[in-house]
Amino acid sequence: MKKALIILFTLTLIVLSTVVVFAASGSYNSSYDMTGGVYSQDILIDGNNGKIVVNLIPTKGYNDHNIDVYLQKKGLLGVWSGVTGNNVSSVYNSTSTFSNLEKGTYRIYLRNWSGQQMTGKSTISWSY
Repeated sequence: MKKALIILFTLTLIVLSTVVVFAASGSYNSSYDMTGGVYSQDILIDGNNGKIVVNLIPTKGYNDHNIDVYLQKKGLLGVWSGVTGNNVSSVYNSTSTFSNLEKGTYRIYLRNWSGQQMTGKSTISWSY
């Protein structure tokens, strides 16, 4: 019995030591009301292989005008630069996913080039 408990304890330690994963995630809900563009909060990706997901739920949009969803990264001197972007509907729900992100500070820029008012709700989530 004592030997079985020692083996069970040892196996438990081995399993626990291989399962520990250091990952962080977060999300927040917001809304947008724009005729030009709006920025998100800053998002800290504090590890490699990060991911940011942007969900948009439009409440006012136009079939012939879309929204550009840009991912920007803060540089060494605090200057923001574009990393990549997606073009999504201003009328229908959409999801933009940005993966394989390096460690750094990011933000999302929603851009409406039409000059028409567009409104909706957004959820931005991240993990690394």
